Amino acid sequence: MAPGYTNLGLGFDYKIKDKFSLYLSPINLRTTYVLSDSLALAGEFGIPSGKKTLRRLGPSAMISYKDEVLKNVTLDTEIRLVSGRAGRGCV
Repeated sequence: MAPGYTNLGLGFDYKIKDKFSLYLSPINLRTTYVLSDSLALAGEFGIPSGKKTLRRLGPSAMISYKDEVLKNVTLDTEIRLVSGRAGRGCV
């Protein structure tokens, strides 16, 4: 895992006909893992040098849309937004 991510959040998902989805989470904990020693020492992916994980607490949102625009052609798009402040939980 270089990098690996986990998200734990509390929120709601608003869906319209299995095509559109809006997920909002005012409280979200996102953890980034870098298990490669060389990448961890280099301080990659926003993790302080020498640490292997970074936790961020803040709001998140996800918007997705999926629809068949032509016969046998499907448009599937998604955007994920995560904001947060790094906590002291770097390991």
